Amino acid sequence: MWRRKKKYPVGKRVYNELYVHKDYIYMLPEVLLATAKEATTVLESVGHIRGGWNVIVLYVGKSMFSANTGFRLYSNFDDDPHPRMVMSYRVDPEGDGVKMYRPVGASYILHRKELLVGEDHPWREGWALTTKQEEKLGMFDKEHIHRVGRESYWNALMEIKGVKYGKNSLTKGSLYYVESGKIVEV
Repeated sequence: MWRRKKKYPVGKRVYNELYVHKDYIYMLPEVLLATAKEATTVLESVGHIRGGWNVIVLYVGKSMFSANTGFRLYSNFDDDPHPRMVMSYRVDPEGDGVKMYRPVGASYILHRKELLVGEDHPWREGWALTTKQEEKLGMFDKEHIHRVGRESYWNALMEIKGVKYGKNSLTKGSLYYVESGKIVEV
């Protein structure tokens, strides 16, 4: 039987994981907030966190078999339309402690980042506009959806579609594409 995914006041759900910006953890339901605080305590006790983190990844599935909590550092979170993951930590409070992963070469990037923050974030609306523009161009269509999180695939897709990002004080990443040699805003 198909069940609707549970809605949360903040966060982007990807399969059984919920991505939330660290400044908006306080908006989580009590159970997830407690998990976030416990995992943060474990992470901070390790003491070798390089560069910190700005996104927490919480397990929200039924089974607690994979109840690890992730912490990710994305470069230029506010300014880059699709920030690049530069560091990842995985905390297992009942097991192995903390595991660190640093991508080498092509990395993972973040999409739909407006979902990771609350409605009060000053750039949320601009980020949502960028997402709508990308949807309009078919960049999240079925044939792409499982690969767009990989930086190399996203860059190739942007090149194929002729997409470029420009800085704009309102949107922090307006979307443009090239048509007949002219740059056109979406």
